[in-house]
Amino acid sequence: MCIIIYRKAGAKLTRRQLANSWRNNPDGAGLMYASKGVLVIKKELKSFRRFYDLYREHNKDQNMVLHFRLGNRGTLDTSNLHPHVVNKDLAFVHNGTIMDMPRDDKKSDTVLFNEKILKTLPEGWQTNKAVRTMMASYIGHSKLVFMRSNDVVFMVNGGKGHWNLEKNLWFSNYSYTQNTVTKWSGYSYENKGYTPNKTSSAKGGLSKGFTINGRYYASMDAYDNEIKTLVGVKNVKDDTYDPYLDYGNCTDCGIELLKHEEQYGICDGCATSAAYKKALS
Repeated sequence: MCIIIYRKAGAKLTRRQLANSWRNNPDGAGLMYASKGVLVIKKELKSFRRFYDLYREHNKDQNMVLHFRLGNRGTLDTSNLHPHVVNKDLAFVHNGTIMDMPRDDKKSDTVLFNEKILKTLPEGWQTNKAVRTMMASYIGHSKLVFMRSNDVVFMVNGGKGHWNLEKNLWFSNYSYTQNTVTKWSGYSYENKGYTPNKTSSAKGGLSKGFTINGRYYASMDAYDNEIKTLVGVKNVKDDTYDPYLDYGNCTDCGIELLKHEEQYGICDGCATSAAYKKALS
């Protein structure tokens, strides 16, 4: 899945939005912004706490692009973490899977797309409407967000994401709102409360429908459409999501706790660690 967040200067991202993004896309995160004509890029692979510290350190109310990764191709290391550099004046992040990229044991489809396509394009391609139209068609349902060293931000397939009401925060999907996906398994999703149905292996297709907390959804779009109705609504009954309630923070890693985790003061991720299980025994 992954998620991209484009935060315009002055906009506010909550810690919970960032924590939810990490929970749902736990294979590392990165951010980028322009400062005095130079692109600044920071990445964190393992710890939300360290990433959040990075975010606070570099948050100067400037334009910023953030990416949280849920890896499905390539190794889970910093080489595949976003943002990726096209050249000294241009970097980008990607949400989705570019199916026409060849499979590689080490490199993600995003890295290959950068090496085989973006780095080979002529100077000034960003302002060529035909090139960007063809790129949008080539990447399918994927979204790309680019940032230049002069602080210009532009998107490819930006219409497939959504803005907040103030039009100063853009999200590539809704995984910042709810703990919905914790593991990507072969092109189908697996997590607590999530059951894929009739997974298609043809060309690595997404599972044909799934069930969350006993409710069937025909597609991720159908699920996203329902989540839209929850965003901004108080007293959401779903145990995994209520942005208006604070259940405290994990005493180990510092991430926001969900309702069912509040009793023990520790998140599921830390609770399943060998050390914690041993401490309870």
